[in-house]
Amino acid sequence: QDNQRIALLTRGGLIGEIAFFTQSGRGRRIASVRAVTSGRLLVLRRKFLRELTRKDPDAGYQLLMNMGRIMAERLSKSAAGAPATEN
Repeated sequence: QDNQRIALLTRGGLIGEIAFFTQSGRGRRIASVRAVTSGRLLVLRRKFLRELTRKDPDAGYQLLMNMGRIMAERLSKSAAGAPATEN
């Protein structure tokens, strides 16, 4: 069991995005998360996103674009070998 810190997320941070976007990610973890302080967690489900996009397409679009931006930034940092820290 490797306890290597990959990222330190702060308020508004995103976890679980790979499982969210990939069908094969269902139930399969590529990382574990441990909180260093107390906090709140919001679970975003695909069903909610479908309903949001139907009711408010702009909000659904913005949410998807933000998640995509975060994933692209992480991939870019990972490819460059930089640690992933977010605010």
